[in-house]
Amino acid sequence: MIPSWGVEGAEQHSSVESHTEPSAGARIRIDPDMTVISPEAVEHLGIVMSDVAARVNQLFGVSPEAIGEVVVTVARGEPFLEGALGGSRSGILICANFGSLETSDILRPLMRSWLALEYTRVVLERTSGGGQLGLAGSLYMGIGVAVADIVFPDCAEFPLRDPHKVSAGLLLLDKLHVPRSTDPAIYNGTVGGSFCKYLIERFGPRKILEVYSELKSGETMNEALMHVYGEQLSLVEEGWRSLLRNVAGEDPERFAAMAEMMLHLDELSSTSMKALYSAEQIGVGIPRRIEDLAQSVRTGLMEMYEAGAGTDSIVHVRELVSQYASAVQSWHDAVNLLWLDVSIPLATGSSDYESILDAAEQARELAAQLGADDLVRKAEESITMLKRTRQPSE
Repeated sequence: MIPSWGVEGAEQHSSVESHTEPSAGARIRIDPDMTVISPEAVEHLGIVMSDVAARVNQLFGVSPEAIGEVVVTVARGEPFLEGALGGSRSGILICANFGSLETSDILRPLMRSWLALEYTRVVLERTSGGGQLGLAGSLYMGIGVAVADIVFPDCAEFPLRDPHKVSAGLLLLDKLHVPRSTDPAIYNGTVGGSFCKYLIERFGPRKILEVYSELKSGETMNEALMHVYGEQLSLVEEGWRSLLRNVAGEDPERFAAMAEMMLHLDELSSTSMKALYSAEQIGVGIPRRIEDLAQSVRTGLMEMYEAGAGTDSIVHVRELVSQYASAVQSWHDAVNLLWLDVSIPLATGSSDYESILDAAEQARELAAQLGADDLVRKAEESITMLKRTRQPSE
């Protein structure tokens, strides 16, 4: 349901259910790589995307003519850091790195939520005029998350579904602040989503487009809020925190646990990104065990998110996150050993074969524990070569 808006946004919006007219004048063009997506899925993507555009346009009160044609490109390639999609002034890009996109993928609720987030970013860029992201970058993801959560409630996954709950947990942990553009994307999106959802719920959706434009023109957050809402940042933030304190009181233990795990996963994401570079240098991929554990963590978090107060879901997810963290750290250490302590020294002519051999054997042991066969093979190749060429001890 789309809520009733505050004083400045007092216009009542009807609920945007599945019967929303998908055309609504939205000009959507699908540009597909047919080796990635089936013709049937292309047709459904057009229908879903038109519905998404109609909902977002209706929420903001913008006309399709003001947005113009939106090209949705489906291509094979690496996904954007913020997800499998990328939205900007130029349109929306859906990347499929593995396999193909089928109708079942397009019709998943999660896809609708992501498309709404990305289409919102198109609207932001096409209605905000010129200027640099700058401070606007701190709300860029958050506005999309908030809008997607409003027009497609209960469709996103943790932590982007109802971002107020995770932000309430961060408040309990005393780790909440208005998002900064330098924050990690997952924190920026979730906390930013909560802050922007509060702005939309209180002042109405149209005005948040004005806030974004003000920020892009170079205004500070305080100046932008004063110009658009007539309130200083401190007062707006206190209203947001007051809302979150009420949310936190509903289930403090679970909300704090969700926020704690989100912060931990942020750290693990950074560790994984660092390990990816070394893995690419030595030509190995992410171990299947890590991918399986990551999926288990996602499933466990959603179950904990949906569980009632007083359940044992927190203990279960903490154990899953602990296993995942151990696996990610082991992989990080193994690929760095092979790259930094084996490959680079050998490439630069080091003759300290004993130290290099010791690093390769440590990497092999870590890789074997992970079940990372490609990493084990790389380590064994290095060990064999080192044993063949190392100098005898003096």
